[in-house]
Amino acid sequence: ITLIGRRKLEGSLYSNVSQEVVDFEKLDESVAAFQGHDVGFCCLGTTKAKAGVDGFVRVDRDYVEHSARLAKAGGCHHFVLQSGKGANSSSRFFYLRVKGEAEDRVQAVGFDRCSIFRPAVLLCDRQESRPAEWMAQKFLGVVALVFPTALSVPTVTVAQAMLNHVVMPGKEGQKVYVLENAGIHALGQAK
Repeated sequence: ITLIGRRKLEGSLYSNVSQEVVDFEKLDESVAAFQGHDVGFCCLGTTKAKAGVDGFVRVDRDYVEHSARLAKAGGCHHFVLQSGKGANSSSRFFYLRVKGEAEDRVQAVGFDRCSIFRPAVLLCDRQESRPAEWMAQKFLGVVALVFPTALSVPTVTVAQAMLNHVVMPGKEGQKVYVLENAGIHALGQAK
C-alpha cells in the first residue's frame, strides 16, 4: 500500500504503509510513485473558499485527471474516484460541473475498471475550521438518525465501501461503476 499525498501522515495508523510526498503542481516529477499499483484510490478535493475558483478546478479536476493518467501509465487497472453527489459535467452549478468533468476525464483514461463514488455531505472530524460545514454536519447528524442514507455519510463508511467494492468481482463487460450515497451506505455496512 502506497499513500501519495502532499504531506506525510503521522501516527501508528500509517506505520505499515509506504508514503510518497508529491508536489501536485509538478506531478510529472513523481512518476515513480505511481508505478506498480493494481488499484488506485483518488480522494483529492478542496473548497472554493479555501482555494478560489481556479484552485478548486486545478485540484478537483486537473490534479485528479493527471493522477489518473499517471496511475494508468504505471500499470493501474482499477481506479476508484471519490466524487460528489449530483456530479454532472453538464450541470449549471459550478461544483457539480467540475466534479462531473473530473469523472468524465477519469473515465476517458481507459482503465479496465473505473469506480466512481458520489457521497453526499461527508461526516468527519476536520482539523481546519469550516463553520458552515460544521453547522451542516451537526444538522445532518441529527437528520441521519431518521434518514441515514439521504443527505450524509461518514467518511469511514465511504472508505469501507471503497474497500469492499474493490474486492468484489466486476460484472462481465462493465467497466464503469457509479455508486450513489445510498449504495455507499449499503456497501460500507457489508461485512
